[in-house]
Amino acid sequence: MATWIKNWFSNMERLEKPIIVDGIEYPTVENFYAASKTLDVQQKRKIATLTASVAKKYARTIPLRSDWKGVKFALMFMGLMQKFYPGTNWHKELMETRGEELLELNNWHDSVWGVPANIAPGGQNNSKFKIQKMVKEKLFQLGSREIIG
Repeated sequence: MATWIKNWFSNMERLEKPIIVDGIEYPTVENFYAASKTLDVQQKRKIATLTASVAKKYARTIPLRSDWKGVKFALMFMGLMQKFYPGTNWHKELMETRGEELLELNNWHDSVWGVPANIAPGGQNNSKFKIQKMVKEKLFQLGSREIIG
């Protein structure tokens, strides 16, 4: 049985307040992101009720919306803005990282949103944390009083 790497900032972690879009409550960023892969409201509702890991797997089985490649990074940005919104514990945790580069190490070979653990840091995509850096900068611009480094 594989041992999975757990990151404190994982999108699988439950949010203090759900992300609500079109009246649908998503308990994690992963649920929100997985549901965003479709425009079918019934599919979105179903994905919102699943655990984060099941939602991720389920979203791989449904047809992607036609504009997915063009909107997926913006949707991740939206989800992370909600997750790290000022006043949440997630916001506090993110701001305490100051200028650290955040890497989501994984052993499921995801080189788009994180860094496979068997690859030395540097040169990988790490898109999730490029977006998180943008979130930190945006929160600072919006008046977050925390120092972000």
